[in-house]
Amino acid sequence: MKLLIADDQMSVHKYLTQTIDWNALGIKQLEHAYNGEEAADLVESYRPDLLIIDIQMPLLNGIEALKRIQSLEWKPRTIILSAYDQFEYAREALRLRVSQYILKPIDLDPLRKVLEELIEEARKDIYASIENELDKATYSGVLPESSITVIEDGFEKLGVGSYIAVAVDGLPFDHFYQAQQSWSSEGIHVCNIRTYKHHKEHVIVVALQGRIHEAELLKCTQTIVRHWKESYPLETIRIGISSIGSAPDLLLVRIAESREAAQLSFYEPNAIHRYASPLFQNEDTLVLLQAREKAFEEKVKMGLSIQTLDKDVTDLFEMLRLKAPQPDSVYLIVYRYLLHLSERSNSGEDVEDAIPSIQEMMNRYRNVDELEDLLKKRLALLSSRSELPLPKLLEIIRVIKAYVDIHYEDDLSLQNVADRFDTDKYQISRIFKQEFNENYWQYVTRIRMEKSAELLKDTDLKNNQIAERTGFLDDSYFSRAFKKHFGMSPKEYRNSHHSKSS
Repeated sequence: MKLLIADDQMSVHKYLTQTIDWNALGIKQLEHAYNGEEAADLVESYRPDLLIIDIQMPLLNGIEALKRIQSLEWKPRTIILSAYDQFEYAREALRLRVSQYILKPIDLDPLRKVLEELIEEARKDIYASIENELDKATYSGVLPESSITVIEDGFEKLGVGSYIAVAVDGLPFDHFYQAQQSWSSEGIHVCNIRTYKHHKEHVIVVALQGRIHEAELLKCTQTIVRHWKESYPLETIRIGISSIGSAPDLLLVRIAESREAAQLSFYEPNAIHRYASPLFQNEDTLVLLQAREKAFEEKVKMGLSIQTLDKDVTDLFEMLRLKAPQPDSVYLIVYRYLLHLSERSNSGEDVEDAIPSIQEMMNRYRNVDELEDLLKKRLALLSSRSELPLPKLLEIIRVIKAYVDIHYEDDLSLQNVADRFDTDKYQISRIFKQEFNENYWQYVTRIRMEKSAELLKDTDLKNNQIAERTGFLDDSYFSRAFKKHFGMSPKEYRNSHHSKSS
């Protein structure tokens, strides 16, 4: 962090330089000015975070220099030093938004206390500016040069030498923002970034002062995660750590690494996973999965025994643990297996209604063992029944429903969905209503409204951002649709939930 001391008395400069441990306060750069004009010029070129300025100086006095500084883009937090206890000076200082007015001779204790408060405020502003740039970048997928400059400047002022990204999946927002304070006790700075794939997923950029060995970082992280698990024993917490970086322009790469590493908990729960490339095997494995799923479908249609199907499921999960494909692929194939098994159910049975959507599976079944258990229990329910196959169209309708659950931000017009699934749109409309007792478009709107309400409660996103993320053409149409659905505007809805939680 940068400090500028402006005073025409050399003794003041020496006194402040020699009696205060600026490095301990976080001041890494210190400059001096000896008149008001030089002070104003240095504020513009040096851009200090803090300014200590005397009132009585040549060329421009302190008040005149501050008036000139007010017209600049950069305005430091300011402490006025003055030998004059005059109301007019104090009133002018307040008008110029001076943080503190301290009388000479200088009493170090109150000055140091004021400096600590202002430095902490400046740090919070730096964290906020970095978080703001990273939030925009994670939303857009691009880290522009202007954002890199802001982050580089922030890292420099904080004395950050390197950083990692840590993905935390499974700890709710309110718990997370209490628990993340644990990092500070380890002497590590944390910048929070909310991600919106799931309401319990977070990515934090852990800013490291100086250098830290990877083993030290892992030990620190393990201590904090152990505290989280003890505090929230009912939560399944996944942790992924990126490789250590120093260049801000690679922050998005590190964030992606952390999120990918966290997914390894799908195969090995209750562990902290570090990124190593490649993490998942995809292309060849996907071909194998598709072949297995097709073979399983044929076995179901042929009416083979439950024991045969059970062995097929066991073999499937042995392969999944060995090949370790992306978890998203596993959720999809489990859902497809459930759909095929539903063909063994009579239409009057309640078993078929128990098929969870892919999103529900992601929320309820957090690892490969739980998904295998889900399929095994499904097979157990079918074991004593002699069931007739459902029409092929019903399978397509269920896939469409699952597609809506995941892709609610896309174009979900009936014609577009019919084209995608190579099915007549009138058949989709008719069978969807029969199967789920709800019109197709009513279901799409309900899902979008539920997602919108969740974002209004859990995030600070603006209406136009929420509209874009939930498939609405613009925020005006989104607001009208939201009010029609919930009986109140998005703003009223957000305020009502914020007032309940406060």
